[in-house]
Amino acid sequence: MARGLFPLTAAGLLLLLLALASLLRLGIGTLDLVVFAAAGLGLGFVALVLLLVAGTALVLHLRLGRRPALAALRLESGQPQTTGWTLPVPRWLPLVEVGWWWEHPPEVSTRSRPHRDGPSEEVLPARRGEWRQVRRRLEVRDVMGLAALTWTVATETHVRVEPHRGGLDHLPLLDTLAGGEELSEPRGQPVGDRVDMRQYTHGDSPRLILWKVYARTRKLLVRIPERAVTARPRACAYLVAGDGDEATAGFARVVVERGLLGDNWWFGADGTERVASDARGALDVLVASGLAGGGRAGRGDTSWNDENDAGTRLGEFLTRAEKAGFGVCLVFLPARTGAWTPAVASVLASHRLRVQLYTALDDADTRLAPRSRLAGWLLRPSPASAPRWPDVTAMSEAFLRLGAPMLAVDRRHGRLLGDPRVAAARARRTA
Repeated sequence: MARGLFPLTAAGLLLLLLALASLLRLGIGTLDLVVFAAAGLGLGFVALVLLLVAGTALVLHLRLGRRPALAALRLESGQPQTTGWTLPVPRWLPLVEVGWWWEHPPEVSTRSRPHRDGPSEEVLPARRGEWRQVRRRLEVRDVMGLAALTWTVATETHVRVEPHRGGLDHLPLLDTLAGGEELSEPRGQPVGDRVDMRQYTHGDSPRLILWKVYARTRKLLVRIPERAVTARPRACAYLVAGDGDEATAGFARVVVERGLLGDNWWFGADGTERVASDARGALDVLVASGLAGGGRAGRGDTSWNDENDAGTRLGEFLTRAEKAGFGVCLVFLPARTGAWTPAVASVLASHRLRVQLYTALDDADTRLAPRSRLAGWLLRPSPASAPRWPDVTAMSEAFLRLGAPMLAVDRRHGRLLGDPRVAAARARRTA
């Protein structure tokens, strides 16, 4: 697919028109040899630039058409990674610059690295997701900015972006995040006292025969243990998708992969109806949740639509989990409020299943007071889209009346921040 095939930029078109006007009106009209020579040089330079840009674009297009596409790319959000894709452009090419970026998948930054076969591609995906095609936008332009050609190259490449764990692998969490009062004693047998009875069969011990019952009824009955109540599954977990949930998704991945949910657990997330019960399936659910809400990561739209972000399936998941006998649900929340906030708060208030709330952010600044002007000059700020500590405290206020415990963590440094509401009150007292 080719677009932007008109080779001249605004500056190049202006130079061409000025050179032509000078050549016709002054150089030829008045026989001004100086203007004639200058206008001729200008027209020659524009023609040379057009030839170089068009020739480079043609060579690149032919070379890329013969190159096989990459089969698959497995990336992690927030981490720069090389893809192995190189741009076959000669190093000695004069007066020409070549660049490219990704049109699809969205929210992927690109950077070129020097390589012997040409500039090598390094990408930085901002959000998790899964796509079947990569569309790169290529641009060939001269160093003066007079001519440029851009076109799109689409390749059938499976791209999978998983949430990054950050420093949470070394987080000193407890053995489990859910209470263990709903499991039976692991060292005992799942049977009770011998208070039940059944008819005697061959092989039963004579010591278990109820002789008094036999004396009255002439039936041989034996004592058997009562059937114990089946232990309920330990915990389930659910991720609410929304703006600012990338660090929370990485935290959820660590919880699942480290086995902190115990045995016989469920994991669900917005964006998919699938419920996983193993680590690999839970990772697939996490990746699919990055496309939830019809926002910028879902359909290639670069604008995040908060109105479409409130369609959470948390209520349906909690209902299914309660019927299945789960006793507690770990709910992972985005670090920034959105249209999902009142919907999730309403769902949690109307369900009887015990919940524990978790959220995460990157490089948390636990101080509520603003940084000094000197620190703002010396320290590089975080990306504008990354949630900050005040965003987390504002989000937690919406769930204050529920009384559910909430824990916040710093994904980048692997720090436990504790309950954001308590930390916020402490920060206000010390500010």
